[in-house]
Amino acid sequence: MVNETQKAFWGGDVGARWVEMAPFLDATFTPVTHAVADALGDLSGAVVLDVGCGAGALSRVLAARAGQVHGIDISLAFLAAARARAPGNADYSLADAETDDLPGAPVDAIASQFGMMFFTDTTAALANLRRAARPGARLAFATWAASEVNPWFSVPRALAVAATGPLDSDPDAPGPMRLRDVDGTVALMRAAGWQEARGRALDIALPQPGTLEQVAYNATRVGGASSVLGHYQADKPTRAAVTGRIAQAFAP
Repeated sequence: MVNETQKAFWGGDVGARWVEMAPFLDATFTPVTHAVADALGDLSGAVVLDVGCGAGALSRVLAARAGQVHGIDISLAFLAAARARAPGNADYSLADAETDDLPGAPVDAIASQFGMMFFTDTTAALANLRRAARPGARLAFATWAASEVNPWFSVPRALAVAATGPLDSDPDAPGPMRLRDVDGTVALMRAAGWQEARGRALDIALPQPGTLEQVAYNATRVGGASSVLGHYQADKPTRAAVTGRIAQAFAP
């Protein structure tokens, strides 16, 4: 059964906002996209599964290197955006990697860009992916580091909290920071059958396209500030003030 909380979250306003912002986000995450694809090595002729494919940025990079790409997501909005730009060797399906039979199985490789942190049971999801993979298949995915070493999250969030109020969150609940611990994530993978799993922390600078004001505004719409401002139903003057403070903080 699809995680209903995450399905509602990504299938609602948040998912629509991410689709609207796809050009900005695709450009911002380009170094991560290529790091994930590069980690899979030679994909000539390979069948690849893209987990939590979103609007399809990683799928498109993989499709240029592989034989066939199957993207899955729990958001219809994301899937529609991905299909609109799908190359001929990529297709997209509504599926939950934790519980569903997965397209293309058995696949040669599995990839994910920020799509592995939202499962109800991460070990169950990793085990289901293992069952969908051929013996010797490769799995590569990127997750967020802890917020304290992640200024893309922490700086806008701190400024939003200062303008509104605190917002308690459990970093171990399904959400962006859930797999922040590399060793813990590797242990989960091995418990799920990925016996040769290994991980590493990468220090990647995320390019921010647009003017400083545009970057600051976008930082209030996704990421660390967005949930705080949404929780407090911040009005336009508050949002504008937070945007200005983010611009000051991000100024070179």
